[in-house]
Amino acid sequence: MLPWTRAPLLLLRQPGLLIAVAAGAFVAVLPAAAAPLFLSSARTATLHHQLDNTCAARVGFHLQSRLTFRDRLADNQIKPMDPATATADYERRRATVTAEATATPGMAAPTTTVFAATAVIGARHGDRDVGGLDGAQVWIAGRDGVTAKLTPLRGPDGAGVWIPRSLAEAYGLGVGDELDFATFRLAPSDNGPPVDPTAPPAPVRIAAVYADLANPGADEYWCTLQRIYGYLSGKELFAQTILPVIYTDVATVLRVGVTSTMNIANEYVDVPLADQRPTVPAAHVAAGRVDDLRRRVLREYPTDGVFRPTAITSVGGSADRAELVYDTLRDTTAPATAAGVLIGLIVVAAAAVYWVQRREREVRALAAHGVGPPALAGKAVLEAAPALVTGAALAVVAAGGLVRAFGPSPVLSAEAWPFALVFAALGLVAVLAVTAVGTGLRIRRMADVVPARRRLRLRWLPWELLPAAVAALTWVLLGGDTARSGVVGSVAHVPLRLVVVPVLGFLALVGLAARLGAWWISRAGVKDPVRRPGLFLALRRIARPVAASVLLGAVTAVPVAMTGFGATVTDSIRLTMDAKAAVILGSDTVATLDREVPVPPSLVGRATPVLRLSRVLVGGVETDVLGIDPATFAQGAFWSDQLPGRSLDDLVAGLSTDRSTGISAGNLRAGTHDVRVYGERQFSVTVSTTRLLPGAQGGYPVLLVHRDAMGDTARYAVPQLWIRGDPAAAAADLARTDAPVRAITATPDTFGDSLYEPVTYTFRYLIALNVFAGLVVAAGLLLYVEARTPVYRRGYVVLRRLGMRRRAHTVALVLETALPMGAGLLLGLLMAGAATAATRAELDLAPGSPPGPLIAVPTGVLLTILAVVAGVATASSTFAHVRAVHAKPGEVLRTV
Repeated sequence: MLPWTRAPLLLLRQPGLLIAVAAGAFVAVLPAAAAPLFLSSARTATLHHQLDNTCAARVGFHLQSRLTFRDRLADNQIKPMDPATATADYERRRATVTAEATATPGMAAPTTTVFAATAVIGARHGDRDVGGLDGAQVWIAGRDGVTAKLTPLRGPDGAGVWIPRSLAEAYGLGVGDELDFATFRLAPSDNGPPVDPTAPPAPVRIAAVYADLANPGADEYWCTLQRIYGYLSGKELFAQTILPVIYTDVATVLRVGVTSTMNIANEYVDVPLADQRPTVPAAHVAAGRVDDLRRRVLREYPTDGVFRPTAITSVGGSADRAELVYDTLRDTTAPATAAGVLIGLIVVAAAAVYWVQRREREVRALAAHGVGPPALAGKAVLEAAPALVTGAALAVVAAGGLVRAFGPSPVLSAEAWPFALVFAALGLVAVLAVTAVGTGLRIRRMADVVPARRRLRLRWLPWELLPAAVAALTWVLLGGDTARSGVVGSVAHVPLRLVVVPVLGFLALVGLAARLGAWWISRAGVKDPVRRPGLFLALRRIARPVAASVLLGAVTAVPVAMTGFGATVTDSIRLTMDAKAAVILGSDTVATLDREVPVPPSLVGRATPVLRLSRVLVGGVETDVLGIDPATFAQGAFWSDQLPGRSLDDLVAGLSTDRSTGISAGNLRAGTHDVRVYGERQFSVTVSTTRLLPGAQGGYPVLLVHRDAMGDTARYAVPQLWIRGDPAAAAADLARTDAPVRAITATPDTFGDSLYEPVTYTFRYLIALNVFAGLVVAAGLLLYVEARTPVYRRGYVVLRRLGMRRRAHTVALVLETALPMGAGLLLGLLMAGAATAATRAELDLAPGSPPGPLIAVPTGVLLTILAVVAGVATASSTFAHVRAVHAKPGEVLRTV
């Protein structure tokens, strides 16, 4: 075998060098391969976030129309039909729409719902007529298969309608009773629906009594019917009454509807996507199919006037916004990715220099025989190529695994992997080039002698001023915009200067600290060599190769600073957005009730009852008046120690039950004001003001009064429960109670469609890159320990013969690594804190909404950083100690 063909196998004889070279390629290629995978993951997660916060039917295809039962609109003319013809015509259209939806690839089976507001005008219990139930208004909704989603309390017994328990208990109704209805209307009215005296009777039989739905908004099945459950959107002021909902099938509603020409109802056709969590490319395909389905279905409906249907779909818009997030993230993560690759290439260059150091005798011999630096660099590349390729391949595999495990979404688009392989290949080419250049330059320096007078004192130049100057210039030139706009709207994003400037600032500060630290160590010297030999030896080893020690501290400080800063920014932005949502709602979760109830036992200590009186006149100013319980308000309402002013307990402590005192925030002046509802004076209140209170919505001032002070005014108020803590846990706890919940609103819903994910994704990516930087530190330590192994072995053998104990040598090795890394850890944490304080104003992505930016200290991340630094220092010291103690004294002493 020729020498040059044997080169790829030579590195197997030096496993430490082999691992170091492979680690260098790994850390250089990892960010390059991970970048397109992370962007794909973030794009998919953004799409899924939008889809998860949207009704599934509205994501796919949701059609809203008006069903006139007996009339058909054609050519701008209304054509009356008899009941049989009207029923057949509707069934034909419904079958056609169902067939079109079923024939569309990627769409689930359609669901049709016909519902209307009506009133009960007659009820019979057997042969006994029980009257018109005082004209009780109800919703009647027909949806095939709906009863499978209801919980029967009595029945079911045969065909008919299912009525809620609240209606049954209010009027003494039961299974087998019959109901007659007034005309069907699109929405309830104060006077109730009219009665058509010409309509033939169409009684319906009660087949079952079902348990009232406590929180239908939490179930995807009911999402298109939320309006009939009193979700506040579209309701009149102070309209508290939520109509009972009677469920049945479509045929029953159609049978009753065709009895009168006055009947009109709402018809919803819901066609969700078969795959409700597609990738972005698949979502674009689905959007095209939905658009084609829309054109085909609308041909079956009137095209003129108020009877023209409305088609709703959001899959295309959601996919477009995900693309906008992708473009935004690409701009902010590109500098961080480039920095990560450059850091990795520095490690590769160090590994190349280390190869020359370990092969110095052979290199000098070949150079003496006329082999030039280019040929020797080629030899180094040939020897290192298998390790470099292996490291690059492992980086690609690790990138995929890390993004799937810790990225925003484990689902990656099909084009992500080809891009990852291309970038990994480019990274490998850069690694090979840096290996050749680094080896060639090091060999040239070994072979050539440069006169001392021609050497530039580069180390004395204040190079750390360069990144500082660039950071200052970048802060001025780069904009501070927190949103990026596109055709489909805008998304929040991190100002580019918030990513670039801290990195440059950290580099400048670390460079300055390294220069000062090296100068101080060189000037201070080492004293007291007797009492603690392990400490003395460690300090001597730190001081002698001071550049290596300072570099070790520096490469520890930078990733610690970036990780701490990134985690703090991510948590602070999330905390601030949650705080803004909680200030608007009043708490983390707000449950709107049908009637006042005590706080359920499972929620005691973290919930408070509130009576919300919206948009009433206080001193002539539209104001939201909240009747609260001062004893429990601070337990259930949102507040933070970082908010301005006094604590919540202190703010509400002075509220009295005699209507005399209240506290407000907003543009309501201090003083005594009348509270008027519907123009009538209810009571007077003496108002004091503060800067901020929970529950302020829509820019209106909010006024807190004692709930007992509201008196008869409470009948106009909406009862609520404000609950602190995890919204999902609060909803689950409410579901296990008998609380008459009408709607639940939580903080994630407030900014659910605002797409602040690019911000958190950006800093999540930065944190991941700094975890990668931790790998760089580990690889650098491996190189450092491997390079120092001969020194450790000679020193250990000699010092043992001079009487040094093994324990002292272990302490010296630990301190030699731990002291520089500890100094770097402390410096990194200080820089992270300083950067957070300096950029605090940039963390407010919605400056128009209170409160301002809140700072969250990432305790878990900080403890993890401490554990990782301690673990890396301990592991490297242990590795060096094991290598030293296993040295054979005879072989070592022969080389001394």
